[in-house]
Amino acid sequence: MAESRLLCAVEAELLLHPERWTPVFGDGCPGAVQDEHHARWLQERPHSHAHPEILVIVAGKGPHAHGEAIYPCHPGRAFFFAPFDAHDAEPAPHLPDARQLWFALHGSRATARMIEIARGRWRRDWALVLPASQDAVSQWRRALETDASELSRLRLMAVAQLLVATLLEAGDGAAREDDGGDFQQAVVTAICDHIEETAGRGDDLASLARLAGYSKYHFARLFKRETGVTVLQYIDTCRLTRTRELLAAGRTYAQTADALGFSSPQSFSRWYQQRK
Repeated sequence: MAESRLLCAVEAELLLHPERWTPVFGDGCPGAVQDEHHARWLQERPHSHAHPEILVIVAGKGPHAHGEAIYPCHPGRAFFFAPFDAHDAEPAPHLPDARQLWFALHGSRATARMIEIARGRWRRDWALVLPASQDAVSQWRRALETDASELSRLRLMAVAQLLVATLLEAGDGAAREDDGGDFQQAVVTAICDHIEETAGRGDDLASLARLAGYSKYHFARLFKRETGVTVLQYIDTCRLTRTRELLAAGRTYAQTADALGFSSPQSFSRWYQQRK
């Protein structure tokens, strides 16, 4: 069995056997339950974002949402969240003790982090940027482009397995949070890749900070330190580049506004006129 200083033997053994996983690809998957307590908590904290994520429960139980459906968790339950799929914003305080392995895909990179829930509180046990994760990102994109649901699900499972293999093979040598500057630089680079790919659609300081695994205020300072510009300035630069590309390709203002996630052509026009 693969050894890892990031995972205990039981967790690594579970991840090595995807036939033991119970995947949830969307809120139409079977197995959803009624949980009024968790449903009320979700209504108070609606949450979605522009980057895809995979969640694997490696220890413990408790509910977790995919869209409007709530699923009971157990070791091996795996959730696949496409961009803008709604899910729990954070581990709910009423959850029992558990450990959650999260993979986030953005740009040409992927990050992994382990969330530990204990006595109604949660903390990040570790976080790292996975090296050479471009294949997983490209396979996820292909899965989203596939019309056949069974083929898409097969590809998504392959993405999860590839990320797990990368974690087990290279996780100990990857840029980790306790490496300090190297990890922070790798995280900011990954976030920049993500913003360039999405041109800022669906992104804001809060969502990007969550993707990076920091508070909004700490991430804002870190991003400015590493790039020399604010998060909003970087988003604006990427949006402006994409705008010029789309308009040069013959897109109308309305089409460009929709592609960039503006609420209306008028709001896009005001934004663009100020930055020409």
